[in-house]
Amino acid sequence: HQTATNEAFFDAGGSSLLLLDLFIRLRPVISVPFDISHLLQYPTIVSFAGFVRSRENAQGASIVNASTGH
Repeated sequence: HQTATNEAFFDAGGSSLLLLDLFIRLRPVISVPFDISHLLQYPTIVSFAGFVRSRENAQGASIVNASTGH
């Protein structure tokens, strides 16, 4: 099942265990600090990306590309 970027995590079939797994996988590749509560507050890919970008702009950081590590 492919998830649309504007589809909420739980609406797409996500569960609390999958949310925890997502959090564990994202933390090392996102260059700004965030808590699991942010994944609940920003439940879509689009909204979470907007949150991360706003933190980047505030800190002068950037998202690390998960495929290259850069």
